[in-house]
Amino acid sequence: MSKLVLQIIGNVGGNAEINTLNSGNKVVNFSVAHSESFKNNEGVKEQTTTWVRCADFREHGLKLAQYIKKGDQIEVTGKPVVSAYINDAGEAVARQELRVSSITLLSGNSDSKTE
Repeated sequence: MSKLVLQIIGNVGGNAEINTLNSGNKVVNFSVAHSESFKNNEGVKEQTTTWVRCADFREHGLKLAQYIKKGDQIEVTGKPVVSAYINDAGEAVARQELRVSSITLLSGNSDSKTE
């Protein structure tokens, strides 16, 4: 059986937030931006940015949350998860996030890694 794992290296879009779920469990949420430059068909250089929402349910993630700051470079590894729900307007919405299994802070206040 294979295991799908996604690794992202990019910049944090905003300071990590600790949220409490209905179950009482805590989760650390943050987003990471990965940018790529390329030349289009006309030879003009363009850049595209992909945002990845991250959710860390681990105890170690709660300890690292204070170090995950906007603009810092970070490496995040985890399992991509898609969830679907009906929003307040009655529309079907799909959301993808990365369930974090490890974090490496590459710049900023601390150099820490967790597995």
